[in-house]
Amino acid sequence: GIRPALALVSQLLLARVWLSDGRLGDALDGIAHARAFLPPDSTSPLLGLCHALEGRVAIQIGDLDRAEKSAQSLEPGHRAFILQTRIGIARADFDQAGEALARCVPATMRERLDVAVLAARIACGRNSDDAGTRLAAAIETARAEGFVVAVTDDLAEARARVTRLLRSRHIGTYEQAVLDRLE
Repeated sequence: GIRPALALVSQLLLARVWLSDGRLGDALDGIAHARAFLPPDSTSPLLGLCHALEGRVAIQIGDLDRAEKSAQSLEPGHRAFILQTRIGIARADFDQAGEALARCVPATMRERLDVAVLAARIACGRNSDDAGTRLAAAIETARAEGFVVAVTDDLAEARARVTRLLRSRHIGTYEQAVLDRLE
């Protein structure tokens, strides 16, 4: 039979694909299906993955109260702080977003990239003098790890600046494909 944990994670991965494709209803359905692999009284740490993704979808649909509820359902830690940062950015409360981001202690390359991208989004939202520097740092971090597409998706509001930064450097085939996707 199918192992529930594997089925849950697979369903969440599919929901993430739907989220990145703008299929928000499908993403929410996918999260609900993922939760169905656990008993209602479960305390599995996998529920945190469900809450975090549901919070991201809620932000995308503009339901910030639902996103807050998802964030409150998470154990304190990196995932919760990242979601709180995203909620602060969505509310244009860059002080709150910055405070939440400052609590992050990234352990993986992807977590370091998330922090760099969110720091750039906060700087852009504040129109800070260091916004360009922070965007460049996020792009360089992404480029080193092959996550440029993820960065461009997360920095949609700074698309013109990201495009200029990518064009200002010698770029390879991968970055050119990203630029083509942005235009």
